[in-house]
Amino acid sequence: MNNSLQFARFFFLFIITFVRESSSSAIINPSKAKQISWKPRAFVYEGFLTDEECNHLISLAKSELKRSAVADNESGNSKTSEVRTSSGMFIPKAKDPIVSGIEEKIATWTFLPKGNQLECHSML
Repeated sequence: MNNSLQFARFFFLFIITFVRESSSSAIINPSKAKQISWKPRAFVYEGFLTDEECNHLISLAKSELKRSAVADNESGNSKTSEVRTSSGMFIPKAKDPIVSGIEEKIATWTFLPKGNQLECHSML
């Protein structure tokens, strides 16, 4: 087998192994990104989270949801209001391996360090 064929075979096996062994966070597929605005910069990534990741975030959020509040105009304190009917909660950073994997995926796709991320805000 000549050297270039050996290299091509090795390279192909390396790529297959990398894709199979890596989490989806390491694979960036620009064809799944759709720009919806440049100012502010906003993109939609089709299939960004797996069903497992979505279900995990939902299960974490369900038990912690609290009624959203508004700021009182006079005191600045939070209070409930009939105008705001949502419930929400924040999932702590690196709460578990799945949340950490999602944070890593965000860092990979945005080219920004995990340290720049905020906690995941879940709302219902």
